Amino acid sequence: MVSPVQIELLTTGTELLLGTTQNTHGAWIGQRLLRIGLRIARQVTVPDGEAVERAMRIGLEDGEALIVTGGLGPTSDDLTREALAEVLGLEMIEDEAAVRAIEDFFASRQRVMAQANRKQAQAPVGADILSNPHGTAPGLYLPPRLSGSFNCAVFLLPGPPRELYPMFEAEV
Repeated sequence: MVSPVQIELLTTGTELLLGTTQNTHGAWIGQRLLRIGLRIARQVTVPDGEAVERAMRIGLEDGEALIVTGGLGPTSDDLTREALAEVLGLEMIEDEAAVRAIEDFFASRQRVMAQANRKQAQAPVGADILSNPHGTAPGLYLPPRLSGSFNCAVFLLPGPPRELYPMFEAEV
């Protein structure tokens, strides 16, 4: 069966390549897509860092839809948002609704949001914010018109399965 849409899956995280975290995303996402008649054309896993940007560029060139998991956290090596903005030549902005959602997530657990978590509310200009009621990292959707000459829809989703799976089901 050939998928009517060329879907590229990019999973990010050094921990996935070291084997310290099992990468279940490809199988899980592949099963969900198959249920609706779609297939992943290619799956690539890269470590955190510069490899993310290179792999994104290839996925954008070859795909009609690029799904990226991981790298949306608050730490210094979580650079998926920034890598996408760089590849597409888009500015990053802070989404105030996303900041409030992250603050509310912490408040519901009687905690105060750390300043580092503000990074998670950053998005390339024009991106749609995908809510994450199960964690602090909102996802992002960029329609093909924002990907310039690539003409590829992009979904950035959090890495932890407890956040990724519900977001995928609700938003993708």
